[in-house]
Order: sequence, then C-alpha cells, then structure tokens
Amino acid sequence: MDEIKNINIALSSWSGSGATALSLILANLLKRKYIYIGNVFRYLGLKLGFSNEGVDRPEFDNYIENIIGTTIDNYVDYKLLNDKNLIVDADISAFRLGRHPKMFSIFLKADLDNRIKRNLIENREDAIVTLEKRDKVLREKYIELWDIDFFDEELITKKYNLLFDNSNMSLQNEVQQVVAAFEKYLQFKNTPHEYWDDVRKNIIEYSDLYADKGKKYMIELLEKDGLISDAVDIITEITKLFPEDVNNFPDNIKNLFFSIDPKNE
Repeated sequence: MDEIKNINIALSSWSGSGATALSLILANLLKRKYIYIGNVFRYLGLKLGFSNEGVDRPEFDNYIENIIGTTIDNYVDYKLLNDKNLIVDADISAFRLGRHPKMFSIFLKADLDNRIKRNLIENREDAIVTLEKRDKVLREKYIELWDIDFFDEELITKKYNLLFDNSNMSLQNEVQQVVAAFEKYLQFKNTPHEYWDDVRKNIIEYSDLYADKGKKYMIELLEKDGLISDAVDIITEITKLFPEDVNNFPDNIKNLFFSIDPKNE
C-alpha cells in the first residue's frame, strides 16, 4: 500500500470542467489529502477586496498571477515531488513536471457549452462572460510565465497521463473511468486486488453523496479525517518554504502572507 501512497495524483482542468467535484470524490474515496490551489487565490482575493464570482475573478487572476504565480507553481511541484498520498488540484502541475514517476496526472476538459451549463446550474448568471474572460486571462498568463499554452491539447496529451473529456458524462461514470485508469497505471505495483474491489464498491456512494449534499459536505468529511489543507495551511507552508519569494511580493501581498496565524484564522 505504501507504493500506492507514494504516487500522488495531480489534477488540472479548464475552468468549469468539474475538477473540484472529481477531486473531492477521489480524495474521500481513496483517503488522500486534498490540496486545492484555487483556495489560495480565493482567500487572497477576498482579503484584497475582490469577489470570487463574476467578472472580478478573471480581473483578480490577471492582477495576482504575475505576483505570486511562479511561487505557487513551484510550491505545487515541491508538494508533488516531496510529499505523498496527495490529490493536488492545480491548473498547470503536469505541464511543468511532465509524466513524472512520482505522480499520476489527469487533465479534465469539457467544451465551452458544457462548462457554461455547469456554471448556470450553480446560479452563476454571468457564466458566459466570466468563463470566456478566465480562459483568455489564464491562457495569456501561463504563456507569459511558463511559455505554456493551457489550451493546447497536443501538449496536454504529451504532459499528462490522462486527458479526459467529461462533456457529456455522469459524475459516477467519470469517477469509475478515472479510477480504472489509475488502477491500470499502477498495475505493476504490489496493489492487493481487495483494495481496488473496495474502491469500486464505494464509487456510487461517494458520487451520490456529492450529488446530494454538495462540495461543503465532502470538504467536511475530509476535515474530519484530517485530509485537507485549507488556504491558510497552504499560505503558511509557502511562507516557510519560499520566504525570499514572499519577501519580494508587494507590501499588501507580503503582509498578508507574513501576518497569517493559523491559530487565529
């Protein structure tokens, strides 16, 4: 079982493709610690007076990526290569590391119409404008920072173990196919058959739990098991690992990083 835990799962997606849903289900199903990098941007955005919804989100992305983007991406690489039993949800993890033996990487994609529909279901009425703007901003920023075209499917296929289109797929079917791909990836490891039997038996349960009770409940389950890092945890660790980077941030950002006390948040 240690061999399974030593291989982390890196999950990336275009905005609105359902990466959070898949990550939360997999983290509960496989009993892995969940790190969602988007939480850092959401936390900082709120602290700096931006909204996490609507057109404020791409505007904040455009502002913050040049400041903390490289440090965040270096942190993701560090965690994937030096920690274990993780599911890391981050935009460009495997773009930088490639098909690395320390991780199994998944890229979720969905066509724009399906991504818009999913956002509308969550009552995000400005989904069309927001998604189109986020797509544009992220594409430009990742090309600028790392010379990576976030929407180049040929490049995604080269860098990730699995490029997965979930445009017209049920969540349960999606989880089943991803678990099957992960199992196949580990086929030469000493993985007990009973382990995968148990995992498959629980796919319906956790998929239904997400559908019935939503993200918040799935996060609460992970919190009870100590299997989640929130934004404060991540920012605190980044500050310890990359103090020189943080010290070079603009004062308003630097002060947020250095002033965080996990005990009081």
